Amino acid sequence: MKKFISVILVALMVINTNILTFAYAVNIRDTRLLNADIVRIEVKSKLETTQTEEFYDGTTVDNVYTDTPPTGYVYALVELSVDYDEYLETNKFQLEVDGKKYDVINDLKFLVNHNYTLLKEQVFGVQNGFVAFLIPDKYISSDKVGWSVYYSEQEVGIYEGYSEVPNENGIVEQHKLIEQQIIADYKANGVRTLNNAAVYQNIYGTAPLTAVIIFETPESESVTVSVEGKTEDTTISYTTNASTHHEVQIFGLYANYLNKVTLTTSSGSTKQFEIQTDPIPEDMTIVEKQVSDGVQLNDQLFFICDANRTVFDKNGDIRWYMYGIKCDADGVHEFDFEAGSFWFSVDGYNPNLSTIYCMSFAGKIRGKYLTYGKSSHHDATLTPDGKLLYYSKWNTNSAELSLLNPETGETTEYYDPIELLDSSLGSLEYSSKNTTWDYSHANTVEYISDNNSLLLSL
Repeated sequence: MKKFISVILVALMVINTNILTFAYAVNIRDTRLLNADIVRIEVKSKLETTQTEEFYDGTTVDNVYTDTPPTGYVYALVELSVDYDEYLETNKFQLEVDGKKYDVINDLKFLVNHNYTLLKEQVFGVQNGFVAFLIPDKYISSDKVGWSVYYSEQEVGIYEGYSEVPNENGIVEQHKLIEQQIIADYKANGVRTLNNAAVYQNIYGTAPLTAVIIFETPESESVTVSVEGKTEDTTISYTTNASTHHEVQIFGLYANYLNKVTLTTSSGSTKQFEIQTDPIPEDMTIVEKQVSDGVQLNDQLFFICDANRTVFDKNGDIRWYMYGIKCDADGVHEFDFEAGSFWFSVDGYNPNLSTIYCMSFAGKIRGKYLTYGKSSHHDATLTPDGKLLYYSKWNTNSAELSLLNPETGETTEYYDPIELLDSSLGSLEYSSKNTTWDYSHANTVEYISDNNSLLLSL
């Protein structure tokens, strides 16, 4: 691939925006005891493989291995990417299909003869491998999306399809359907004006402190939104584009609070709405608020890279957070303000399979991308043609960048800036304790449009 961007190496990068300020929080996210992603599911009525064995004298022999399930059954071969902090016992896996659970096959060694890598037992940490189940043969051609894997009677993964592009039967399609249902519900109740506008809260279930207000105006008008703050300097205001049909996105609500939201059209019509929100969920870990003595923050919102991508105002009150998908505090993050969306990753340090999401600020998942054989950690940047450039390798001697095409889901290795450096000179890191973690420690990447270059921290 031709490299079209020059590279600038620096020790530190600071990004300023007009809307958000970035800060890293301590990674205190809650995790399940076992995290499992279903990479793919294959259903086979028969396994037959020929392996050629070569002897010392150069002669060869073909060994044919054949395995057939009992009458009325087929093999369901499930590849899992597992992250576990205790000894793994593969005999505790179950596959749920149409509400019925099937136990894992006790002896899985036969899969090795068919070139399947087994999920290893008694191993800590991250690994990829297969387990197998016997299921009724009526499922030989069934759609496998929605099948679930259980471990010790607890659900640990739901299959969303084997694809690197947004899966049409997964969360991307679910959110499209939710959007269609909201519009259908709105239309079923006749034409609404500003005075009797329809209010829908947290429509995707992923952004609890948001809402959408829908109504019509006779002429094309813009709408100014004002979300009243608890203090005058924390009121959030913004203006929409002009239209006759208005789906006004509401951001910046307080949790467990009767919020007052005022809409004003460009012709001068105005109405105040009261929106009651739920408390912050008890299972959500949040950053502890500490009040400074005499030091005032500016009138901005502050985006924290924690597991819920929490947004605070200058008083330390939460004004936005993501729920239902726990991303990595050290996972990729990038904003596309023109599109009203941001990017984040799950299992970013998993070298075998991490997942990158694109979400609107209203909570809609616009894209989900499985990065097979790659990590997705720390930072990302959007290139001029709309591709996502992100750190895709996590080890001591690489800062590899990969390029994700959101249209196709294809990921390609782009560049490893360490190729420019002489690793024999020792670590680039500095520590007051005179210790180093690795040769370089890549944390940030930013595309600079002024001179078509990349700004990196190494």
